[in-house]
Amino acid sequence: MTAVYALSAQLHVERGDVKGTRQALGGAEEALIDTLQSMHDLRIALGDTPAAPEEGV
Repeated sequence: MTAVYALSAQLHVERGDVKGTRQALGGAEEALIDTLQSMHDLRIALGDTPAAPEEGV
């Protein structure tokens, strides 16, 4: 999805559509964040990365 949103952002830029570009970039960022979070969660599940300490503990 990140690639789709990035391509969409490029097309909006070429058309001079600032609002569409911003929306597409936001979608790309959200998709990338979701992907990175999922990868991190899998690393924790595998034991490759320690879980972050709980806040307030």
